[in-house]
Amino acid sequence: MPSRNPEEKLCDFVYLYLYFVSDYYYLDDFRKKVGSEKIGAIIVRNERITTKNDHLQEVKDVIESMAKEYSIKATFVRYDESTRSETAIDIQSELKRIKR
Repeated sequence: MPSRNPEEKLCDFVYLYLYFVSDYYYLDDFRKKVGSEKIGAIIVRNERITTKNDHLQEVKDVIESMAKEYSIKATFVRYDESTRSETAIDIQSELKRIKR
């Protein structure tokens, strides 16, 4: 995300992405600790960009809108035998994985 954008928006995006989209196994504890109250606050803070269809659709709307509005890009980074490899994450495709 460009540095001119509000850091709070990046934090909101990361919370929602890790909570709803990422399939990284070790995030289970994070999901339990964060809880729906924190997620609800993020949705309310960004409600101007949601369609108000349902909770998961609101989450998708917020993530997608924030990625576009604030030029947020995501990258998967992996280290194999001391070699760093990066793969761009297609946020649109990842959002399709969110199940109702």
